[in-house]
Amino acid sequence: MLNKLRNRFIFINMLLVGIILSALFIIVLAINVVGNYNEINEAMEDALENEIDIPDVFFIGDHEHDRKPMDDRTRDVYVVSVTPVTQSDDEGYVIFKSVNNHVTMADDVLTTAISRVMSADAIEGWLDDMSLMYRTAQYYNSTRIAFADSTGFVASIKAGFINLGSICIIVFVVFFFISNFLASMAFKPAEKAWEQQQHFLADASHELKTPLTVILANNNILLSHDDTTIAEQRKWVESTQAEAEHMKKLVDELLFLAKSDAAKSEIPKEPVDLSELAWSNMLQFEPVAFERGVQFDGNIQNDIVTLGDRTQLNQLIHILFDNAIKYAGVGGQVDWTLEKYTTGKTKLQNYARLCIHNTGKPIPSEDLPHIYERFYRSDRARSAGSGYGLGLAIAKSICEVHEADILVESTAEKGTTFTVKFKI
Repeated sequence: MLNKLRNRFIFINMLLVGIILSALFIIVLAINVVGNYNEINEAMEDALENEIDIPDVFFIGDHEHDRKPMDDRTRDVYVVSVTPVTQSDDEGYVIFKSVNNHVTMADDVLTTAISRVMSADAIEGWLDDMSLMYRTAQYYNSTRIAFADSTGFVASIKAGFINLGSICIIVFVVFFFISNFLASMAFKPAEKAWEQQQHFLADASHELKTPLTVILANNNILLSHDDTTIAEQRKWVESTQAEAEHMKKLVDELLFLAKSDAAKSEIPKEPVDLSELAWSNMLQFEPVAFERGVQFDGNIQNDIVTLGDRTQLNQLIHILFDNAIKYAGVGGQVDWTLEKYTTGKTKLQNYARLCIHNTGKPIPSEDLPHIYERFYRSDRARSAGSGYGLGLAIAKSICEVHEADILVESTAEKGTTFTVKFKI
């Protein structure tokens, strides 16, 4: 699915790039064509406006021609003046006056071109088969016609088309490789999230399968002894109850994480007394610590209040206390503090800091970046087979929605310390 999504991303990206390049190609080519065409037209207009002197006249049939040098601006334009003449004799003829000695035209070509221009009755045009562009102007009783060779114009357009097209193709190919690279970079987090989701589903299925297997096995045993009383089969009933509660806890934790992922919404912003929550959890875990032979000492600063969801913050403290006592080991020690502090050089900000430290086997350094991942248990021996590896993932999620920071340090010499910083 991710590959299809990635290919679709590249396709859409390249489609947009292709549309943009095509638009630029058409615009630039049109500007080039119009620019060249206007330049030739302006040269023909300038040539038509020049005065025509007649230093020399000669006849071809019933036509006479004269030639005159032109300036550099119009040197590639050939101008003639076509004038109808009425004489007393039977010879009627038209005088052609050439005004450019840099460009020559064969008499038959010139005669044909003039004939077609005069019959076209258009101010400007293109004699495509003769590779000529023309422009006309009326001066008194004569018509001036400027001719320009269109071969260079056509060659320029073709060259522009090829060069611009080559550039667009190169740019398109470069953008294709860039799009592939960007797609790979952009989809790396998605691929990682997809892999994590697959692992999550696999782990969740495995964790749910275990208690379900036990429950089904217990029920089969109970059904196979339908002549016995509940009291006689009490251990199977109690086992089923324990596994059901175990599974309910897992489902509750999964639902909490699913809601956190789906919503990431605003939590209720109500004042929560962290000091009171810490005292409540301390009283709850003191018997647990005593039963496990763990020394449990703490220091709570009173009247520390933050904004958030009371239930979630209580769950956060509960998870951290439970982990600390669980991993301190028999005869271990758990120390914790809740205190205020202020930081900031110019603008002071008040914070609360909850530090929970426990002795015992440290978390391996290579596992520290992964301890907040769901179903991750760094050391199966360390975890003693208890829990699902969701506690710290839930703690991290609660901290994120409360804009709190959670940090961990774990070494063999100093033990493990979790620190949570709240804004107050």
